[in-house]
Amino acid sequence: AALRAGADALRRNADAQETASRGVSGAISGGQHLDACYEPAPSGLRGLWDEVQDTPNGGDMSGYRIQKVVDAAGTERYIVYIGGTTLNPFDHQSWGGNVAGISGVPDKEQLAAINRLIPDGAEVMLVGYSQGGIDAQNIAASGALGNITQIVTFGSPVRNGLDTPAVHFQYPQDIVPSVAAVRPDLW
Repeated sequence: AALRAGADALRRNADAQETASRGVSGAISGGQHLDACYEPAPSGLRGLWDEVQDTPNGGDMSGYRIQKVVDAAGTERYIVYIGGTTLNPFDHQSWGGNVAGISGVPDKEQLAAINRLIPDGAEVMLVGYSQGGIDAQNIAASGALGNITQIVTFGSPVRNGLDTPAVHFQYPQDIVPSVAAVRPDLW
């Protein structure tokens, strides 16, 4: 078991180095580099949707994933994907987390972890689904995460007073965006 774990760690490190050398994006989840399974950053809306749906969530996962994108000039930018609510009350993105989110409070543990993984001053795009969209907007409003250049949400309430450019996608029959009735001053 120890040899297998060591081999897996070596493989992950080699993949991460190869990814950095090629100048494509890599992914981080819960503070750990994932195998180089996330290729270049999505170029459109469908790609963002697919990526946020692929965010690890549940069990010991954090509910977010970070994708580093390196352009041809070597500039590093980051996309933070934040997943939606899970049904397990012990998961990080549980229904209980919605209560704090709706009241406008960013998840301090999640924010601290993301801050540790993104260099100071780096450009960041936040992409969130459902509760993840609430979290993304709360993070941006808090001003506690560097240089946020854009927010994209799917199926989330729209927060008032954000200074960050944001695009919000909603399905008319989705009840989640109607959560604005809880805090009309905020959402």
